[in-house]
Amino acid sequence: AVITGASGVVVTTSLLALVPNPPLWLVVVLFCVMGVAGNYPTIIMAQARGLVPGAVMGRGVAAANMGSMTAIASMQLIFGWIVGLFPAVGGIPPEHAYRAAFGAQAAGALLALAIYGPIRDVKPVA
Repeated sequence: AVITGASGVVVTTSLLALVPNPPLWLVVVLFCVMGVAGNYPTIIMAQARGLVPGAVMGRGVAAANMGSMTAIASMQLIFGWIVGLFPAVGGIPPEHAYRAAFGAQAAGALLALAIYGPIRDVKPVA
């Protein structure tokens, strides 16, 4: 489920980066798909719970949560920074600024997939 969700984020952000001047309906559909696909951090918390011994479960889940939230916050800051690198036209950043930022998000999600891939799967703990 995590790999499927993260792959969905990679695909949607890649399309937003690669399709020049996309129609509004496509952007809306891609954002809806990204919203559904991007709900996998909750599953990561459940997996983190199963990866650590019960005595340190709180610390393990807290560390996983801190990592997820740091990644999410970092990507938002990087997105804004990339858009800000491009000169605004009439106070509005150009389309290619957003395309570059979505490309960076796709690369970040792909990197996260590469890091997550080797982590062993565990059965949920009751």
